[in-house]
Amino acid sequence: MKFNIFKTSTITDSQNISKYIDKRGIAKFPEDITTIGDEAFSFYWLLEKIDFSKCDKLKVIGTRAFGNCSSLKEIDLSKCDKLEIIGARAFENCSSLKEIDLSKCDKLEIIGARAFENCSSLKEIKLPKGITAIEKCAFDSCKQLEKIDLSKCDKLEIIEEEAFNCCSSLKEIELPKGITSIGKRAFYNCEQLEKIDLSKCDKLEIIEEEAFNCCSSLKEIELPKGITSIGKWAFYNCEQLEKIDLLKCDKLEVIDEEAFFYCNSLNDNILTTIKNIQKKEEEKKKKEQEEKLAAEEEKRLAAEEEKKRKEKRETRTLIIILLTLWIGILAFLILREC
Repeated sequence: MKFNIFKTSTITDSQNISKYIDKRGIAKFPEDITTIGDEAFSFYWLLEKIDFSKCDKLKVIGTRAFGNCSSLKEIDLSKCDKLEIIGARAFENCSSLKEIDLSKCDKLEIIGARAFENCSSLKEIKLPKGITAIEKCAFDSCKQLEKIDLSKCDKLEIIEEEAFNCCSSLKEIELPKGITSIGKRAFYNCEQLEKIDLSKCDKLEIIEEEAFNCCSSLKEIELPKGITSIGKWAFYNCEQLEKIDLLKCDKLEVIDEEAFFYCNSLNDNILTTIKNIQKKEEEKKKKEQEEKLAAEEEKRLAAEEEKKRKEKRETRTLIIILLTLWIGILAFLILREC
């Protein structure tokens, strides 16, 4: 059976994968490999270890390259300092993979969509400092993942929607200062997460819908001062949430009315603060709506006035035309009598 595996200067595109995998299920690759092609080892369930220790020219791990390799336990990327791309679904459903160290991959910027989705045994992952984005569902359903430290990833700006969705063992996560966006359902159903500190995330303005929905163990969250909006169901069913300081968030204008539904441990002072912010938001919306209606009414009246003026101009023009026509006929009849 032939597979499209590699694109290098020395290995052709069609190679038998068994050539690179020994009887122990260990895959070793030559020094000059640059690309692992899309779906190259997808569903190769005998693969247990990937050895890239000599592959210092590797740049791309393609889409689904090792997807559904259910026996894969170990990957050595320690020498892959030129790795730039981990494609979408590259390691999805690698249910035996326990850890992965990308810290030496200095040129890696993006973890592709669903790259490690449903790696249900993954407990630890180390990311490089230069990472800029964690795409949609990148670590979705990594149910054994307990901790992830992103604090040194100072170029990381975006955690896309569902990036850590259903990471049910996640207890701790550290985010970098430069984060600008936490997507919808980013930490949905992280039921062991007890605390999250966003206070140093100066560029973060919006917590999207359902971002921390059903984080049932979450007790404390620290928000940045510059936060402006907390979306629908953002902390829905965080039933143990007790501490959240909203008073210091002097730019906070929008808290969706369902943002803190079933947060039954919040004290009256916090609930009052939430209601006051929501009341101000409602008043602001009401005022904006009134101003909008007033502007629309003014526009309607102006349009009606212009319509009347136009009708008057048209009526005057018609009268002039009729008078001119009548005078012409009268002049013609007078001349004819003469």
